[in-house]
Amino acid sequence: MVVGLVEQGEHVESAVQADYLARRIAIHDLAGTAGHAANRIGLEDARRRLTREQPGSDDATAR
Repeated sequence: MVVGLVEQGEHVESAVQADYLARRIAIHDLAGTAGHAANRIGLEDARRRLTREQPGSDDATAR
């Protein structure tokens, strides 16, 4: 049961991160980052965690 709660917490964290980064990308917010690439990489990382994909499993990071 505790493992399930931890996994749910990780999904919530990833969903919040994805929302935050998608908004930053949409409004071109570069504050505190090295550029748009940092936002896109963070969004892709959050998406991967939500879908449980492994890095390099598709070409999404190349887009």
